[in-house]
Amino acid sequence: MAIVNDLNKLRDWLQTEVCDTIQLKMPNDAKNDDGYEYELMNPTAFTLYTPAKDRLPPNVKVPVPSVCIRLSEGEHRPREGVNKMKLILHFCTWNPGIHRQDNFIPVEDGAGIKGYNISAEAEYRRAADGWQDCYSFMDKTLRAIESAEYLADMRVAAEDGIKYGMASTQDGFIEDYPYWWAWIEFSVQAGNIRARSYDEFL
Repeated sequence: MAIVNDLNKLRDWLQTEVCDTIQLKMPNDAKNDDGYEYELMNPTAFTLYTPAKDRLPPNVKVPVPSVCIRLSEGEHRPREGVNKMKLILHFCTWNPGIHRQDNFIPVEDGAGIKGYNISAEAEYRRAADGWQDCYSFMDKTLRAIESAEYLADMRVAAEDGIKYGMASTQDGFIEDYPYWWAWIEFSVQAGNIRARSYDEFL
């Protein structure tokens, strides 16, 4: 259960420290016209796999936007005190283009986002720059990992470096417009090496 618990603790850290601090577009593949106004939602953090729509947790509306944490490989060297896990985070977002509500006009100075209305001339426009949402999500996660010495109770193995990139298959980059994919790979050092139980001798 130790590996399962560690992965779930890291998932919970991602949800609290990253996902709950941002909002991204919620997919609605049935609507892509000029009258469609999207909803925003906090991304969801999953462990191991991203569930299909009919297998989502009760409090999650859709599986995207999300980040999924997976174990790439583990390493135990008990005599050296090493208990490392190499992890991969898979990011997925949805953004087909510029929606009407992305076109704001100011109402009054100093009012922030509440001081803006949607432009009357605004129209929905399909575009191919929705990848920026995914990369911003990834970048925010990178900053959170780099600035935290510990994720839950596991030390970030900064000495191993952090890798990231655009998701791909054996045949090339994933092209699944208007869904966008990216990844981060890094390692953590867990707190304790599993010890042999001596309960039977006590």
